[in-house]
Amino acid sequence: MNEQLQLLIDLQKIDFQIRGEENLIKEITDKINHLEEEIKFKEGELKEEKDEADAKERDLRNKERSLEDVNLHLQKCREKVYMIKNNKELDALDGEIAKVKKEKSLLEDENLVLMEAIEELSPRVTSKEKKIEEEKKKFSEEKGNYEGILNQAREKLNLFSKQREETVAKIDRTLLPEYQKLYKNRGGFAVVTMESDVCQGCNMTISAQLRNKIKKNEEIIRCENCARILYCPAM
Repeated sequence: MNEQLQLLIDLQKIDFQIRGEENLIKEITDKINHLEEEIKFKEGELKEEKDEADAKERDLRNKERSLEDVNLHLQKCREKVYMIKNNKELDALDGEIAKVKKEKSLLEDENLVLMEAIEELSPRVTSKEKKIEEEKKKFSEEKGNYEGILNQAREKLNLFSKQREETVAKIDRTLLPEYQKLYKNRGGFAVVTMESDVCQGCNMTISAQLRNKIKKNEEIIRCENCARILYCPAM
């Protein structure tokens, strides 16, 4: 077989291998990034719920202090009853007590709503925390496996890249740009076989004029239709 033709065939095989490893690296990297994004998203959701629970607990503590103040105020109002001198003062005190009782009732209702909300949020937050920790543990194991695959893929990629450099160095300078252009524009198939007198790149029948030349594999011959470089596989 023509030496340059064989080199082009070898180069295309190496390029296929390089592309395969690059695709694998991208696929695995995307998977790792996707898993990391999922964990971060869930941690963000958890943080929002924890912040909400913390805010309600702070609000509850503030209202409990307010309720203590209201109860103290109510107690002082009741103690004033024994100091009342006339009906006018009694009416005023009754009005103040009614107002304080209303405030107390509102605070108690608000506290009840807050406690119910906290009771609902607390187990949900705990459950999410546990689930996220389990997912992070699982992700850590998966990431370790993925990184092992990535390391192997990178090692192979380095090996294939070195092989490519060695092969490219032997290819005629006029042929290399043509190969690279065909490889890019023809879906990675710059060099293809002729089988049953048909170009396996474009499925067009090769003219009788070229068939015998292609079968000999002694020179660089291009398909008349798609311009790919043709060769005849060993029988």
